[in-house]
Formats: sequence, structure tokens, C-alpha cells
Amino acid sequence: MPPTVVGITDNATYSNVDGESRALVVRCLAPMARRIEQAMNAALLTVEGRKRFFVEHDLAGLMRGDIKARYEAYRIGREWGWLSPNEIRAWENLSEIEGGGEYLSPLNMTVLGVRQGEGE
Repeated sequence: MPPTVVGITDNATYSNVDGESRALVVRCLAPMARRIEQAMNAALLTVEGRKRFFVEHDLAGLMRGDIKARYEAYRIGREWGWLSPNEIRAWENLSEIEGGGEYLSPLNMTVLGVRQGEGE
């Protein structure tokens, strides 16, 4: 158990508290969650049910980091075209917006060896 989790904050900084919090999730909560998921899948779902459904704990919220780091990651994913606005909004527990399923394509990117205007 990380010291800051049990209230020992001697020499604590934001950086090491954040690191200890992530360590708690990765080393303690995630393995425990996996065992609970496996037990629930076996006990609550039929063999046929397991082909379509599964029980899973979503620990992503505990690993999200601070708002600045998240928004920077979202900006990069959006600008490089692998994230849509609605995907980003879903991670922030916001509702979808109209047209939010569209992806961007950087204008400075093209297939190697293809001149602009060719191959379209």
C-alpha cells in the first residue's frame, strides 16, 4: 500500500503522489479486479452468454492523469486523425454531439511516393 494512500504524506509531492496512485491501481486494484471479473463471468454467465457478454471493471478513470495531460493527449489524437470528438467526449463522460463521429486528416500527410493530386 503506498504511504500516501494511508495518509502518510511526509515528503509527498504531486509527482510522487500521482505515481503512487497509479502504482496502487496497477499492482493492487487491477489484479484484484481481474480475479473478480473471472469469478463473475464464470458464476453469472452461461457458456452461451460468455460468447456475447463479459464482466469487466473499467479502471481507466483511475489512470486518467491530470486534466492538462489528458487534454494534450486528446489534442494529439484529434489532430493526427485517430480520435473523433465523440470518442474524446465519451472518455470525459460527456454526451455525443452532432457530427462528432468525424475524423481529421492532417493536410501535410500523404502516401510516400504519391504526388498531391495523383492517385485519388
